[in-house]
Amino acid sequence: MVCCEHVARGVAGCYMQVCHGKYGPLKRIQPGDWVAYYSPSTQMGGKDKLQSFTAIGIARAGDPYPFDMGGGFIPYRRDVDWLPAQPAAILPLLEQLDFSRGIRNWGAPFRFGLFAISPHDMQTIAKAMAADRSNSPALHPIQATQSSLFQRLYMQAKHVEGFLVSGLSTRTKNSDEFNPTTAQIPKLWGRFFSEGLMDKIPERIANSPIYGVYSGYESDANGQYDLTAGVAASSPSGDFNHVAIQAGPYLVFETRGAMPAAVIQAWGNVWAYFEQNPQIKRSFISDYEAYLGPNEVHIYIGVAAE
Repeated sequence: MVCCEHVARGVAGCYMQVCHGKYGPLKRIQPGDWVAYYSPSTQMGGKDKLQSFTAIGIARAGDPYPFDMGGGFIPYRRDVDWLPAQPAAILPLLEQLDFSRGIRNWGAPFRFGLFAISPHDMQTIAKAMAADRSNSPALHPIQATQSSLFQRLYMQAKHVEGFLVSGLSTRTKNSDEFNPTTAQIPKLWGRFFSEGLMDKIPERIANSPIYGVYSGYESDANGQYDLTAGVAASSPSGDFNHVAIQAGPYLVFETRGAMPAAVIQAWGNVWAYFEQNPQIKRSFISDYEAYLGPNEVHIYIGVAAE
């Protein structure tokens, strides 16, 4: 049982991580075992009832291994070949699954974090998710997974002229965002939208998209950074925070889909892209999300000039 946001990161990186990074549960999984993720919510501690199976795959050969995520958190992971699949809601499947049929408190087994299910149940889940690795039998599963992940994520290079964004800011780091008690980003966006601040910034440029700007990086993706939720502005305002978008080269990742799941998956794919292309260096000066509609977001990642 893992929130959809964390599942997207695991699928993008071709790994699984359970029970707060414990070694023991992963050791029980053997190479060739099928595994499926169930997500009760989109974000960790979220109140939305996603209640869906969100990933399914096959464990690769090899043992669990430690991975340093920064901030002193070193969880264990196991590599998985995730299959092309679609999320499947659990409620229509409750009477079809052995572990939930006729059971009122069907969610109880998920509290263990990882538990075994019957081959029948795994087949039922795979069918509901339309999991398929037969499209290209000669294709290595990881390649098939990458094709599936990127089918709705489009990337291009652009030169961006600098501009100003005004809004609300917070300072955080990714390791804090994994914990709902320390996460700041949901609170920031919640206040931004609940107070209608996009329409209250007096210097707002007409028809500006809503931006989420990442700046003030302490080091890299593991260090602290500032996040500003706001709109493009013609000049700073004393009532709001402001941040300058650095002019220069950016890689732009465009994605469409239901929010916030689409942007969460997009970030997972962005991180995977830079892991797989180490020759392309991020600048860690300013990055930003541009929300161009209710179901479309463009993620701009600043890169070092060649």
